[in-house]
Amino acid sequence: MSVTPILFGEIEAEIMEVIKRCCWISPLLLWLSIHNAVGHPMPNSIVHLTILNDQVKGNALIPMRDLRSVLGVQTNLEELKSYFRAHIRPQSPNGVKWEVKITEAAIVQSIHLASGDYTELSVSFVMIPAELKDLTNFIFDYDVVCHQIVTHKVFVLVEQGKTQTASIIELDIPTEEIKPLEINMTTNNLLDNSFFSISIILLLSAGVLSVFLFSNLKRLG
Repeated sequence: MSVTPILFGEIEAEIMEVIKRCCWISPLLLWLSIHNAVGHPMPNSIVHLTILNDQVKGNALIPMRDLRSVLGVQTNLEELKSYFRAHIRPQSPNGVKWEVKITEAAIVQSIHLASGDYTELSVSFVMIPAELKDLTNFIFDYDVVCHQIVTHKVFVLVEQGKTQTASIIELDIPTEEIKPLEINMTTNNLLDNSFFSISIILLLSAGVLSVFLFSNLKRLG
């Protein structure tokens, strides 16, 4: 699975232009600021990957409600970490698997205007390739929660310096499979419609588009 542009209608295109003109310069910061302010659309997850010189640093935010549905009510932090580690399998295009290390994990409280307060698992991790040349071109095989809950989506944000891109991991209905995400920072450009479409989807799903635009227009005006 790779990032594909999404066609917009006239209204969506106008909204996208307003977001480009009036909000943060970086769409990634827009997306993350939305999550920090109002949470992300339940019951979905967010994975943020930052490509560094010798590794990929990551953070995943996963609703505990869905994790309990998959693992059972009695889930301690070690069980959650073990489950997470078993469902993240990055690899190079030639199939060589990467090393994955969890650096920190915690259950945190989040706030969502539409859904109210809820808890989620926050996992910080690093992914280390066998060869550094594969840092910007790799396969992110990740199916935490969505392998069991078919409606669950994973919003994946990837950042390398000023280059940013995003996509969604979800069940592919025709094949009934969760396809690994192909990440290629040499070809994916954040400033395409695909990323802004996801930003708009998040805003609409959170039910705060009008509030968000009003507050920013007022602040910038």
